[in-house]
Amino acid sequence: MSALLTKRHIHEYGATAEEFAAVAMKNHNHGQYNPNAHFGRDATVKDVLERPVVADLFHLMDCYPFSDGVSARSSSPPTTSRRVREQRRRYHPLLVMKMTSW
Repeated sequence: MSALLTKRHIHEYGATAEEFAAVAMKNHNHGQYNPNAHFGRDATVKDVLERPVVADLFHLMDCYPFSDGVSARSSSPPTTSRRVREQRRRYHPLLVMKMTSW
C-alpha cells in the first residue's frame, strides 16, 4: 500500500528517489543517538539508494523492522504548505492509511 501511495505522489508532484532517501537518511541519522534504536548508525542518501530493493520503490533502509510504535510522514506540494502557513490554519486535512501486521 505504501508503494502505491508513493508512486502516486511521485506521479503528481514529481518527487525523486533521492528526496525519499533523504527522509530515510534523516531518520537513521537521528536513530544513531538513541541507544535503543534498531539501526543506530549514520547514513547518507547514497547509503540508502545502494541498499537492495525490498519492494518496488523501497530500499532496505526505507523500511523499518517489526516493533511496537508508530511512524508518520506528511507530504504536500510547496504551494499547499505555503497556503496553510499564510492562512495560519491550525490543521490541514490528511489522507490517512493504517496498516497492521501480526
